[in-house]
Amino acid sequence: MFIDIDHFKQINDSMGHAAGDQLLRTTAERLVTSIRETDTVARLGGDEFAIILTDIHLTSDLETLAKKILDTVSQPVFLQELGLVNLSVSIGIASHRAELSADELLEKADTAMYVAKKSGRNQFRFFSPHLDSTDIQASKIEAETLQALDHQEYSLSYQPQFDLSSGKVIGVEALLRWQHPQRGLLQASDFISSLEDSGLIIPLGEWILTTACQEWKSWCARGQDPIKLAINLTYKQFNHDGFLVMVEKVLRQTGMEPCWLEFELARHIFTENRSRHFTVIQSLKNLGIRIAINGFDSGISSLNTLHQLKIDTLKVDRSLLTDLGHSKGNALYTRLILSLAQSFDLKSVAEGVENAQQLTFLSDHHCTEVQGFLLSHPLVAEDLFRLIEKQNKDSHLPSNPENSP
Repeated sequence: MFIDIDHFKQINDSMGHAAGDQLLRTTAERLVTSIRETDTVARLGGDEFAIILTDIHLTSDLETLAKKILDTVSQPVFLQELGLVNLSVSIGIASHRAELSADELLEKADTAMYVAKKSGRNQFRFFSPHLDSTDIQASKIEAETLQALDHQEYSLSYQPQFDLSSGKVIGVEALLRWQHPQRGLLQASDFISSLEDSGLIIPLGEWILTTACQEWKSWCARGQDPIKLAINLTYKQFNHDGFLVMVEKVLRQTGMEPCWLEFELARHIFTENRSRHFTVIQSLKNLGIRIAINGFDSGISSLNTLHQLKIDTLKVDRSLLTDLGHSKGNALYTRLILSLAQSFDLKSVAEGVENAQQLTFLSDHHCTEVQGFLLSHPLVAEDLFRLIEKQNKDSHLPSNPENSP
C-alpha cells in the first residue's frame, strides 16, 4: 500500500512546520494501530508512507484493511493553539507478482494512489492495467505541481506587447512556466487545471504577482521607462476571499505602481456571482489597476459590463486570428471587437499574431496593441530588458522573432 496525506502541503504552509510534523506523527501512529503484527509501516519521505502486507490472499481482505486504515486515520487532529484539523489519506494498492521487483510494485501502488486522489481523496484504489491513462497522468501532474513550488521549478516568461502605431514595446504579459524534471519546460496550459484542482493556484498566484512586480521594479531601477504588466487571473483566484488583501499586500511590499498593472479576466467570470465580482473589480479599479477582458462577446449584458465597470482593454483571442484569411465569421467577430473597443475608447490587444496578413488586418481595423511569435517569442526578464533597449532605438515593429534576443 502506498499512502499519502491529503492536502498536507496546504496545511504545512498555512499552519507551520510544527503543525505539519504533528500531523506526520499522528498519521504514523494511526497507521501502526491499523495493521496486523505481521505487517510493516515505513515512511518514504515527505508525507508518503508505505505498508508491506503479508499472507493476504483475498482482495476482500485488502479492501477490509484499507477501509480500516481510512476510518482510523481520517479523524480530526487537535493541534495545540490551532484546534481541530481534518486529516485524511489516499491509498493505492498493488499486489505482488513474482515478476515484479519491489520498486515496480511500489510504483504501481503509487499510480493507484494518484487515481484515488483524483477520485476525490480519502479513498483507496487498486492498481490495474486498465486504469485510465489520462486520469493517471492528470493525477500525477496534480501531485507534482505541489512539489514544484517547493523545488523552485516555476518561472515567468514575458510576452511583449507592441504598440501598432509606434512599434514600441509598451507592455508585457507574464506567462507561467514549469521546468519539469522529466518532461522539460511546460506551458501553463499543460498544468493549469491541476493547479486549480489542487488549490495551489492561490499561493502560486501570489508568487506570480510578487515575482512579476519585483522584476518590473528591477527594469525601472535600471532606467527603463514603465510599461504595462499584464497578469492572467483564473476564476478560482479572482473568486478567492483573500484576493484583494493579497493584491494590496503585494503592491505594498514590492512598490509596484498600480496604474501599470493590468489583470486579465476571462469572459465567463462575469456569468455568475456578478454582484460580488463587480464589487471586486471596482475595488481593483479604485486601487488604480487596469482590467482587460479576454473572449468578449457583443451581447447586451457584455455591453453593459463595459459601461458599468469601465473596462480598460479588450483582447482579441488567438483563436480568432488562426483562420482569419479564410473564415468570414472570425474576421467579422474580430472587426466587431475592435470596433467596440474604439467606440468605448478602450485599448485593444490582439494575441497570437503569427503572420504579416494578420498584422495588416489588425492595423487596418485600428487595433492598438499586438503580441505574438511574428514579433517576439516570450522572453525571460533579462532578454526582455535587452529587447526594450533595442526597441527604444527603433521605430518599427520587428518582423521576425529571430531578431529578438
